[in-house]
Amino acid sequence: MQTRHFLLILVITIMACMFFACDNEKAKDIETADLRVTVFDTLSNPVPGVEVKLFNDVEYTLISNNVGQCVFTNLFLINTIIKAKKEHFIYCYENVSLFKGDNYKTIILEPIETFFEGFETDSSLAWLPLEGTGWVRTNSMSHSGNYCAKYIDQNAYILTVVEIESEPMILSFWYKYNIDPCNAFQFGVNGMFEISQSGYTDWQQHQTVLTQGTYMVYWTVYADDGYYGETWVDDISLTTINK
Repeated sequence: MQTRHFLLILVITIMACMFFACDNEKAKDIETADLRVTVFDTLSNPVPGVEVKLFNDVEYTLISNNVGQCVFTNLFLINTIIKAKKEHFIYCYENVSLFKGDNYKTIILEPIETFFEGFETDSSLAWLPLEGTGWVRTNSMSHSGNYCAKYIDQNAYILTVVEIESEPMILSFWYKYNIDPCNAFQFGVNGMFEISQSGYTDWQQHQTVLTQGTYMVYWTVYADDGYYGETWVDDISLTTINK
């Protein structure tokens, strides 16, 4: 009796081992995919700290690293939804069809608060002096697009008031000039110059951080000898700081 009982247990054990071995072989035959997600902002900067959710056979969540990437592995080859979320950015949803092996997806996150002036439309004239002199909109020398602002007379400003209600923001613009050494292109915030330069420079970018408060910002050219040279300003933007 004991012998038959032992043989029965042995048979059951062997059958169970064969079942699991077969099941493992089937698992090896299942094709899977890996997916590398890279997150950029609208200025092509990688965005770290983004919560990336993946809806595949189940829901997966990873956080993008310091180069804006995260990697999901062993995914089923099905249509998959990606959701990217970070404070101060608009949520982004993307669909991706996965194939066996390595897959790649790039996601662009747009800041919630963005102001941009490229002087491309007639509404840009609101920036310029009402008398029509000093700064004009021109298509002769732009950083991007077709138009920019050009300085053509003395004692004229591009002038605006910026109000920051809570979170710090970055004011950015591009400028180019060809000015005599005794004169200077100037950019100021609340009466303090951040730029006062002469000579020649090709297009370059300037950025400044504005915290909570009200700011008067302006662009002008100081001409001591009456000859102001040439100066162009383009692509003024005000954008939330990535956190």
